[in-house]
Amino acid sequence: MQLWTTRRTDNRMYFGVLCSKCESPILFGVDPSDGNCPMNRTVILRLTCADNTCGWQDDYSEAPVSRFRKGTEGAEVVELRESE
Repeated sequence: MQLWTTRRTDNRMYFGVLCSKCESPILFGVDPSDGNCPMNRTVILRLTCADNTCGWQDDYSEAPVSRFRKGTEGAEVVELRESE
């Protein structure tokens, strides 16, 4: 028996930062407000770039956090809004 899966379009908003080395988006969480509430944070963000050619790990605690939406293929990311 073979199971068939289809890729759903992901229209959710995500919080993310840009990699300090290659500037690829690093998504780290779903925005539960879907872009409707201001971003307030007091967290330590130690993240690793998911780009296969980068893999840079850095502290993004002071980096500007943006909201992103994945594209129809699940890989294309569009920056929507930036927060300090």
